[in-house]
This record gives sequence, C-alpha cells and structure tokens, in this order.
Amino acid sequence: MESLPDCVLLMIFSHLTITEIGVALNVCKRWNELCFWEIKRRKTLFIAGSEVQESNDGKFMMSLFNQRDLLSVEFSFAIDLLKIVLQDIRSLALCDTNGFKDENLYLVGKYLPNLKKLWLEEHEVSDESLAALFTYCSNLESLILCAPHITGSCFRFLPPLKQFISSDFNFEEENIETLYERVSPTLKAFGFFFFDSGFESLCQMSKNLQTLRIDCIEITKQDTPAFVTFLKSLHRIEKLFIFDFPLLLTEDLESLPTYLSIKSLFLEFHDKNTDENFALILSKFPNLEKLEFHIHCRESKDLQLFNTLQALLNLSKLRELSIDYNIYADFVTSLLNCQTLRKLQIHIRRHGFLDLWYFLKPFQRKGALLHLDIVKETAETLQGAIVSKPNLIISVTDYVESFWPFIEASFRF
Repeated sequence: MESLPDCVLLMIFSHLTITEIGVALNVCKRWNELCFWEIKRRKTLFIAGSEVQESNDGKFMMSLFNQRDLLSVEFSFAIDLLKIVLQDIRSLALCDTNGFKDENLYLVGKYLPNLKKLWLEEHEVSDESLAALFTYCSNLESLILCAPHITGSCFRFLPPLKQFISSDFNFEEENIETLYERVSPTLKAFGFFFFDSGFESLCQMSKNLQTLRIDCIEITKQDTPAFVTFLKSLHRIEKLFIFDFPLLLTEDLESLPTYLSIKSLFLEFHDKNTDENFALILSKFPNLEKLEFHIHCRESKDLQLFNTLQALLNLSKLRELSIDYNIYADFVTSLLNCQTLRKLQIHIRRHGFLDLWYFLKPFQRKGALLHLDIVKETAETLQGAIVSKPNLIISVTDYVESFWPFIEASFRF
C-alpha cells in the first residue's frame, strides 16, 4: 500500500465510510493527511441513532444516501466533526441522534454556512433552537422537518426555501401565515397533511410550485368537499403525490378537471373503490410519464381491474409504471407488451412471487427494451435473480415499507 501513489489511495479512501477513514488516518502521517483531505471534500452527511438504522424508515432514508456518508455518533461528537473537518457539507440529515441537545442545534448552522439541504427529525427540537439555526442557515434551500412539539414561531427566521416538507406538526395559525409570507415566492416542492392543516392556501399562493405531496390519512366524509375543491385548484403542478386517497363519489371524480401539466403521479388507496373509479381517476392525467399506483384496500384485493388496465394502456406518454396490487397474468402480459413503457415495477406483497417469477422467465418481449423490477415482501430467494433478454431485463428487490417514498422524487440529496 505504501508504494501506491496518492491518487490511487484517494480513490480507495473515497469509497470508505467516515468511520473507516477514522481508522485509516491513524496508520501513518501520509495516510492521515490524505484521509483528512478526503473527509473535507465530502458534501453529504447522514447522522442517525442506532435504533433508526434498524427501522424501515431509517433503511429507506439510508437508501437516499451513499452508505459511506452514514455516521452513528453522539450529537456532541458530530458537532465537533462539523467544526473541525466537515465544514463543506451541503446536505445533512439528523435523525433521532444519540445525545441530541436542543440548545446546541444552532451550531450546525454556525459550522455549516453553506448548508443547502437539511432533513431534521428530532422530537425534542424547539422553536427557539430552530430560530437560531435558521438565522445561520441563510443559504438553506430544502427542509424536511419532523418536530411535533413546535408551534412554528421559528418560521419568522426561515430563509427563502425552494422545498419544504413537514410532518407531525402542531403549528399555530398565525405562524402558518408567517410561513406563507416567507416561502410562497420561492417554493417549488411542498409536502403536508391535508386534514385541518391550513396549508392548502400556501399551494395556491406559491406561483412556482411544481411538486406537491398530500397525506389524507385523517380525512372524513365531511372533509371531502373541501378536498375536491382543493384538487380542482391544482393547475400548475407537475409532480403530485397523494397518500391515502379518500373515497370520493363518482360524480366528484367526474367533476375534476383534466390535469395536463402533471407528468409524474403517485396514488395510494386504502379505502374500497371500484374498477370504474380507478379508471376514471387515471383518465384525468393524460400526459403522465411516470405513475406509481398502489392499491392496499383489503376489500378490493380480488377486484378485476379491466377498465383500469385499459386506462393505463391509454396513457400514451407513460414511460415508468409502478403498480402495487395482486394483478393477474393477463394484466402482467398486457403491461409487458406495452410499447411506451421503459420501466415497470410490480409489487408482490405476500403470495405469488414464485408463480410470477416462473411465468416471466420464458416471456419474450417485442419492441423497445423494458426494465422490469419485481419488488417482493416475502422471504423467498432465488438463484440468479436477474434475467436479461434481448428486450427485457428482469430484476428482484426486497420491499422496504416507508413513510417517505415521495422523498426520492421531490427531495434529492
């Protein structure tokens, strides 16, 4: 190793985690200098508690980062690292950090003056500490915030964000109005819970908004008229994510406009619905290029989606499709033969993975190349889980449930 030139060693060190580099820098003076140089040039850091790393959400969060950027240390030690060697970090995630101290959160902004993206999921964080942090983070553009105990008074100090996603909040109405004033001129991506949040107006005020994520988990029948009215106002959105899409009457769905601007769509259903309504919903988005369509309602598990399939095939611009439903062989065959598709993802929740696998192995596709990914929840394994054919590549990945699937598309690190 001593005979290797610096450029080769730096290439090796670039693949190591920060923890591994911490070991390597003690080998000799030369390695020490090269390791410090490598650490200082890194731009992304994910600091998480050990329990987070074992959770589904934590695993998904880690999938958005390079594994080399993951660090599990005490909060005080992390602050020291930011001060001494990691001042050039641009994207930072703090999630249930061990030994988190609210009063020292401002040091993150103090030592990272060029921070642009922050994912903060700390349950003990306060308005006061966030206000101090925002005062330092004048270059912050993207914020994911999970802070259930704040009222939002810290929003007075927010920089002009381009992306903002919030969950588990208890914001006061006057502070939501302050949020409007601070971010509506610049906001491009926004995520919130629809039920009684007061955020609907922000979507209409933000003229540059392109990506919207809505969670409708607590919407009741009394709330659906307001929800329908809100949907009718979405004229400029290009990417839309709706979780727990509520059960709407057919006449409500028919009253919705045609969304010509939306090119990427995520829809998740937990309430029982009909094949006709699923098809009607899809018909409202004729220009889709990417679609994630997830049906999780038990009452609909044996529903034959003939109209839905035809609605999918009618999407002439669709290039990427992810479908989570117990679809049958003819449905799969029709999708595999769809010539507009370039990427297809099929979720297999429990039973049927091996049946689907052996059904697909002899399948021959004509036309353009299609990448098919089978996402399985079962523990079944296969030898040679990637099949490559002239016009079809099949791969298998394991399913990881997460509260944050919209992040990958709307908030990139």
